[in-house]
Amino acid sequence: MSSCGHSTTFCFLPPTLTFLKENFPSLPRDTSIDRSLLRCRLCDLVDTQYAADLAEIGPPNLENEVDLQKQIADLKQAITEGSQTDTENALPKLQRKLSDVVRATDERIIEVWMRYWAVWGPGDGPQRGDEEFGEEDDFDIEFPPEETVAEKSTAEKAIPKKEVSNKAAPKKLAPQKNTQKTVIPEMAAPKQVVSGETIPEEAAPKVDRKRKVAANVDSSPSETTVKPANKRGRAVS
Repeated sequence: MSSCGHSTTFCFLPPTLTFLKENFPSLPRDTSIDRSLLRCRLCDLVDTQYAADLAEIGPPNLENEVDLQKQIADLKQAITEGSQTDTENALPKLQRKLSDVVRATDERIIEVWMRYWAVWGPGDGPQRGDEEFGEEDDFDIEFPPEETVAEKSTAEKAIPKKEVSNKAAPKKLAPQKNTQKTVIPEMAAPKQVVSGETIPEEAAPKVDRKRKVAANVDSSPSETTVKPANKRGRAVS
């Protein structure tokens, strides 16, 4: 167990070698420590951060990154003002040198953190270029205030539901200009015939049979004597 004096909150069991090998095969694994004992992770983190700061500064004989950036800025300004011409391509050379210095500094810092990752695995420190599992992007989700949500729910409840009717709405015709109204004469209403009923025909006037015979006699021009017929149907002279 760690005796650094830190709270037990920072004391953990380091992950097993099998776990590191299966999940982070590209990382080195520290086999010199006893992983069955609690270890202060805060102590390891503080020591690693201090060593990374020293690695960023680098040895005294190396060119400083800040000095190179200042030289590049001064040369760009002189070229822009026209007081100096870059005939020897000094600007590209300085930019290439700065890129090499930055790359070497990153490699020294990663080398320091490798010793920490060999114990605890990745998760703290700078981002590695050969990570097996990239970090997930954090998305800031904006939630509306409670008052807005309450007002919205109240407004939705107040809206009545529309009832759909089967009757089609009458179409409105636009009024036409310069048109004369045509008067349509009214037609006589047809007689309504009730289904199932027969209209009685008008009865013919009754004529007395005796009067009809008398009328025929009076209208004849001369009297005709009818002779009796014999049995064979010939008239007797």
